Amino acid sequence: MNRDEAEKLLRRYRPGTSDAEDPQIAEALALAGSDPELGRWLAKQGAQQDRVRQQFRKITAPAGLRAQIISEHRARRNLIFWRRPSILLAAAAALAVLIGLPFWLRPHPPEGAGFAVYQRQMAALALRGYGMDVITNDPVPIRAYLAQNQAPADYRLPAALQQAGLAGCAIENWQGTKISMLCFRTGRPLSNGALSDLWLFVIDETALRGAPAGPSPQFTKISRLTAAVWRQDGKLYLLATTADEPTLRRFL
Repeated sequence: MNRDEAEKLLRRYRPGTSDAEDPQIAEALALAGSDPELGRWLAKQGAQQDRVRQQFRKITAPAGLRAQIISEHRARRNLIFWRRPSILLAAAAALAVLIGLPFWLRPHPPEGAGFAVYQRQMAALALRGYGMDVITNDPVPIRAYLAQNQAPADYRLPAALQQAGLAGCAIENWQGTKISMLCFRTGRPLSNGALSDLWLFVIDETALRGAPAGPSPQFTKISRLTAAVWRQDGKLYLLATTADEPTLRRFL
């Protein structure tokens, strides 16, 4: 070992520790004992380290630092614990139970609540904009499309509605049941971008509880729409428009 190699090793030497037990450090110390120049450098190096240690000893640790370090260490251990896949899976399962618990504890909705929700959702669909699956004024391809996609296609339209301007159709969904949405025009001016202002929703009557019974239309207001509801041949019909009730009655 030459002087330069010994100096590199002794730069990381800490007197009074187990560093001296390292064979290479021990060899470097032996060389410093026989090499006056290396010995003087080592003495100077040791003195500088002592001064640094003394300055560090004068620094007072902030109050609560020890408690903070212990707390952060525990938090890190807990974070690692929660990152384990098995713990995450168990926590997710417990969370799902807690989220679902209120559903089982709350009372069942009253008769007719499902129908009220259905009406609001269909009204929102008509008002917020939608895309037609088929755009045509010919009822034949519309019925064919609906039948091909297992949506109600054997509906019966009021005679007056058959004379309305047909614009197209779309298939919507209500809790797993398909809805046929027929789009018409009342003849009134349409707003910008609108393709229709009169909509007929047809669904199997067994999909909804609490809907009005009988073939006579019952009129109601749903948001900004005027609507009429009736049953016929196992189907539930909802006809809605942005116009007033007298206008709606013209198509029934």
